[in-house]
Amino acid sequence: MVILPTQQKFDKSMPVVFGNAQYNAECKLLAATDEIIHQSGIEQTVIEYFLDAAQVNKMIAVFGTDNSAHLSMSDIADAKDKAILALRAAILRKHLQLSLRKFALALSHSDLYKWFCRINRFFDPRVPGKSHLNDLENMLPTDIISQLETLLLRSAADTASDVLYEPIDFSQCYFDSTCVTANIHFPVDWLLLRDSTRTMIKAVNRIRKLGLKNRMPWPPNEYISKMNKLCMQMTFAKRKRNSKPNRKAILRKMKKLLKKVSKHSMKHFELLDKNWETVDISRAQAENILKQISNIMKKLADVIRCAHERIIGNARLPTKKSY
Repeated sequence: MVILPTQQKFDKSMPVVFGNAQYNAECKLLAATDEIIHQSGIEQTVIEYFLDAAQVNKMIAVFGTDNSAHLSMSDIADAKDKAILALRAAILRKHLQLSLRKFALALSHSDLYKWFCRINRFFDPRVPGKSHLNDLENMLPTDIISQLETLLLRSAADTASDVLYEPIDFSQCYFDSTCVTANIHFPVDWLLLRDSTRTMIKAVNRIRKLGLKNRMPWPPNEYISKMNKLCMQMTFAKRKRNSKPNRKAILRKMKKLLKKVSKHSMKHFELLDKNWETVDISRAQAENILKQISNIMKKLADVIRCAHERIIGNARLPTKKSY
C-alpha cells in the first residue's frame, strides 16, 4: 500500500461541554468513529481515489497545450482536503439522518461537527454549502463506498481494536425491508404509451440486428425520440393556456405514432416467427423476443382506451380499471 503523507491542519480540539450528558455521549461516539476511521485506513482509500480523479482532470484540462499534467503541491493538498471532507461529511450526515440543507446548517453551527469533518479552523473556518456537500458525496462512486463499508466493519469487528469495549458480532443481521424503494414510476397515461413504444422498438431492434428487416420510413430509434418529444409537450402543456385542447391534440398524435409503431412491430414479429430458423438463435431465444412484443400488444388497447377516456373524454375511471 502506498503511504500518502498528509499535513494536519491547525484545528481546534474537540469542544468540551460540562453538564450535558447527551452532548458528551455524542462526543464519545464521534471520537470512537474517528478512531475507527484512522485504524481502518478508509481515509487513505478515499484520498487515493480523489488524487487519481484530480490527475485525470488535470490531464484533460492541459490536453493540447504545452502545460504540465503533473499535479502541483496545491492540487494535491486540495484533493486530500476534499477527500477527507467528503468521507467524514457523508458518514456524519448518514448518522444524523439530515437533508443536505439541514446538515449544512448544522455543520456551520456546531464546532463538534466541524471538528469531526476536520474544518474546525482557529481563524475563519470555511463551511461548505449544501451544493458543495452534494458534489462531494456524488464524487464517491459505489464501488469505493462498498470498499469503505467493508473496511469499516472489519475494523469495528476486529478483536484487537481498542475502540469498542467488545467486538461486534455480525453473525446475525436484522433490517426492515418494508420500505425498499421500487424501481418503477407512477403509471401516468402518456408515460405508459411511451413505455409501450420503447419496449416494442427495442424488440424491433433485436430482430433487425439478426438480419430480418421490414421496410420502415424512419430508423427504429427515431420513433422513441418522437414519442419522448410528445411526452415532454404533454408534461408542459398544463402550464400554458388552453391546456385541455393542447393535451387532447398531443394525445391524438401519440396514438397515431403508437399505431405506426405497433404495425412495424407486428411485421417484424411475423418475420421472426416464420424465419427464426434462418438466423443464428434458438427457438427459446426467438420466443423471448416475440413475447416482448406480444405482452405489449395484449395490453395496448386497454392502455390507449384509459388514456383516451381520461384526457379526451375527461372521465374518471375506477382504480381497478386503470393500467
